[in-house]
Amino acid sequence: MRQVLAPKVAGLLALDEATQDVALDWLALCSSVMGVWGNVGQTDYAAGNGFLDTYAQYRAGLVAQGQRQGHTVSVSWPLWAEAGMQIDTAGQERLRRDTGLEAMPSAAGVTALYLALAQNVAHVVVGYGAEARIVQHLRTACEPPMLPAATAVLAVADPAAVGELQPQIEHALTGMISAQLKIAREELERDMPFSEFGFDSVMLTGFGNALNQKYSLALSPTIFFEYSTITALAGYLVREHQAQLAPELTATVAAQLRPEGGAVAPLLPTISQRQRGRAAAAMLRSEVSDSERIKHEPIAVIGMSGCFPQAEDLDALWANLLAERDSIEALPASRWDRALAPAICHAGVIESIDEFDSLFFSISPSEAQAMDPQQRLLMLYVYRVIEDAGYSVRSLSGSNTALLVGTAAGNGYGHLVAQARATVAGYSAAGLAGSMGPNRMSYWLNWHGPSEPIDTACSSSLVAVHRALELLRSGQCAQAVVGGVNTLLSMEMHESFTQAGMLSSDGRCKTFSAQADGY
Repeated sequence: MRQVLAPKVAGLLALDEATQDVALDWLALCSSVMGVWGNVGQTDYAAGNGFLDTYAQYRAGLVAQGQRQGHTVSVSWPLWAEAGMQIDTAGQERLRRDTGLEAMPSAAGVTALYLALAQNVAHVVVGYGAEARIVQHLRTACEPPMLPAATAVLAVADPAAVGELQPQIEHALTGMISAQLKIAREELERDMPFSEFGFDSVMLTGFGNALNQKYSLALSPTIFFEYSTITALAGYLVREHQAQLAPELTATVAAQLRPEGGAVAPLLPTISQRQRGRAAAAMLRSEVSDSERIKHEPIAVIGMSGCFPQAEDLDALWANLLAERDSIEALPASRWDRALAPAICHAGVIESIDEFDSLFFSISPSEAQAMDPQQRLLMLYVYRVIEDAGYSVRSLSGSNTALLVGTAAGNGYGHLVAQARATVAGYSAAGLAGSMGPNRMSYWLNWHGPSEPIDTACSSSLVAVHRALELLRSGQCAQAVVGGVNTLLSMEMHESFTQAGMLSSDGRCKTFSAQADGY
């Protein structure tokens, strides 16, 4: 978050302060349409561009007061065709379908810049593509939703019709998946997670596009994270898109909204106020009873896994402890690309940090390369702890299992990705987001319990354990996987921590000691 916001926020503030006495003709800020309507996985990027747009308005006020000079304009750019940040073909198609935007040629962009500078406004949004759809999407994003004064019941679905439509949608989904993945229909189980069929994030995007095109829907790829089986997805489509799907699937959907007398028929049998009081009280007593029972039930640890410096598993860690082995070593020269070594050259190093079987987790190699190694380690060792506990992945699929992981963003991997000049794709932001680690794994495992990253600095893992105990004792999950992952990957982060006094000068932790000087 800080790496994304700093150039736009701190950079603009510094530039404005440095030029406050300069007779500028104009100050043009290059923003993005994502600052106007946002985008999943780009919260930090959207916030940074939103700051540019707002600051342009603020500086225009300073110009009016005589405290600045020059016209201020923030230009919210769309996707450029020949330069700048790029997305893959599937992403461009999704952008066109959802917003009407298309990749803008450079010549059109230059023309738009001239037009923007000629406007007497502080913020200009540039769009290229289907004008009517872009304007409508912009209005939807910018105008606050109007809440109706009253809500009317327009239709009530016939349960028989819904029951008839569900298997038809399941049949249609099975056919589309079979065609896309070249898997026989009979091998596709309705309650098996999509990832088990071989779907990865790119393929799910393609599947979503096919659904949208065939049935005139506007599904976002994130829907497959929430409804991750054929049965679950079909149920969602029946509830939310029955009107569009029923005619396509020739289902008979009939609903009698009013009886002959003209009054709205009650959907639930009426009960007296006294009866309602009894029902509520009975439910409350039942819930309290269950809660009290769970609160005092012992909690067992039934599986463990992990890797540490000079210890590839827990057995090796235990052997190191028994031998009183010091696992802090000199930082390998391969960890920096400079003529001079860093001031502090000690670290606990995990040798296999770059080893990850992405295809096993239905992740493409290119997406895996964009993933923070903390996410990769998390997925690997959550899988291993399930094995250690004696469970199979399939046996826990669909269960109310929680996943809580102490983790932290800003370990420097984003800087390494930028140095490598990796192509920006739809998965780039998600690969660096701390929240995506546990949620990516919960989705792959089809777990329905709480899935949370926890960042409280050095106490993150301990807080994660405490949170897991609370969830178990309150009955909010049946079991929980809890742990922590932490890596420090770039020399820039290493140097910053050194200058902040956070790293021990001799590479030794001195917990609770007056001589403690870092970790």
